[in-house]
Amino acid sequence: MVRGTSPSVLVLVFALACCDVRVDLGPLADGGASGGGSATGGSMAGGGVGGAAGGGSAPKRACIESRECLGTEACFNGLCARRCLRLEDCAETDYCDTLDGVCHPRAAPGCTTPAECGPEQLCTAGLCSARPPATVCDPSQAGSGADGRAQTAICFDESLLGGPTGRGIGFPACSVDGTCPPGLKGALCNEGLIPNKARICLPQFCKAATNCPASWSCFKTTATEIVGICTNRSSGSPCVSAVDCLSASCRGAFGGVPGRCS
Repeated sequence: MVRGTSPSVLVLVFALACCDVRVDLGPLADGGASGGGSATGGSMAGGGVGGAAGGGSAPKRACIESRECLGTEACFNGLCARRCLRLEDCAETDYCDTLDGVCHPRAAPGCTTPAECGPEQLCTAGLCSARPPATVCDPSQAGSGADGRAQTAICFDESLLGGPTGRGIGFPACSVDGTCPPGLKGALCNEGLIPNKARICLPQFCKAATNCPASWSCFKTTATEIVGICTNRSSGSPCVSAVDCLSASCRGAFGGVPGRCS
């Protein structure tokens, strides 16, 4: 994202095996990054060091590709992270994910500002995320995992605002216990949901209200659906009946197709 431009609104719309999902991240703010590398091209490996997500881990460098990291590291969500085969290869505050062979923080970090994330990362929906590359991707393939982005990123639709077809937004790895910080809109670990993608936190997805911020609900179109989206039940939130809305007024729901709270 080019600095100085207006924030964009990112929307993810795709079908999972259980349901059709629309995720609205809201404005993608270009917050201050602690590193100094370019977000649109060239190497960012030397872009300074910032507070690495995960506490006691060594400070991490920004990256776009693994070739910008040390030979013992891989690029994950815009940061160089240590490669591993077993737990002993990682820092005490990290765990080894044997699926991707990378050390990750035992507790996935949340954020309220980019200053709490690594160098050149953004704070998106309360999750530290890799800055979108300049190249576009295909949001229509987000559900299949064949959206043209790395396994650590999801392609969000930006076209409604006149932007490129899609932007690939990276997200942090799940905690060692398979949970994610709820952030601003909730989050769910990608475990068997989107193929070809890593075990990352998916913003606004939920299986239960415990995946959502306090006082929010996990909305599902039917009781048999496994995955839903976190909603605060305010005006414009999806609904199938009045109980899904704070106003007790759901408009437009018909034949299993959700309406919107008024």
